[in-house]
Amino acid sequence: MIIEPFRSYKISMNMPLVEKLQNHPQVVGLIEYGSAHYRDDFAVGDYDLFVVYDGLDTAVESLHFYIDGVPVDLNLCSLSYLRTQDVLSGFETNLLDGRIIYDKDGVVAALLEQMQKTSFVHYSDHDVAFTRHGHRHVLDKVRGRLESEPLLCKLLLSTNIYWLIQSYFGIRRLHYQGEKQALAYLAEHEPEIHNLISQFYLSELHEQVEITKQLIDLILAPIGGAWSDGEALAFGEDVGDLQMKG
Repeated sequence: MIIEPFRSYKISMNMPLVEKLQNHPQVVGLIEYGSAHYRDDFAVGDYDLFVVYDGLDTAVESLHFYIDGVPVDLNLCSLSYLRTQDVLSGFETNLLDGRIIYDKDGVVAALLEQMQKTSFVHYSDHDVAFTRHGHRHVLDKVRGRLESEPLLCKLLLSTNIYWLIQSYFGIRRLHYQGEKQALAYLAEHEPEIHNLISQFYLSELHEQVEITKQLIDLILAPIGGAWSDGEALAFGEDVGDLQMKG
């Protein structure tokens, strides 16, 4: 079993785990994703790893455990699966954005290099409508409640900020690589958006509403901005432009 390297004895995060997996006969590749490297001291954060295996019959997709108090997310992917994929999407794009730290025969790198050219972030008409509606809808939900239900409003607005960050990457067909990497990307490429997010968490409730409106305008600009008065939206695939249809 692939879990034997860490089942039978204690492993330190100086990462005999990685060494044991490299020596496992059915492991052909190891890919780190996220910000942590296996030789870090792990004073903060967790450790994320993809294990590419060959010749193992298992329905397990991921394993989650602690090593010396450090949370480890270990995801499994078969070599045969990679060989049958032309593109990767969703969570699997972490394979494309990760760092290969072990590649037994160089096969994993070759497969991922090819998929890097063809994989993309799919953002359908349904996604566009859902995003434009949702970010406007949160403003509708807090309308008239700022004084009577401030806790609810803070919860809704804060949750929406997290979703807005994810929407930024989806709308622009960029892979979302997690919170830390997303904030670093925005700081480098979108300082106005990054600064507004920082201000949001330092502001009072009424100002948070105004900052949210600014962020929605900036982030949703490529898809026509937020859902607006007098506009009909429909969720579903291939529904077309309702305005054009009357």
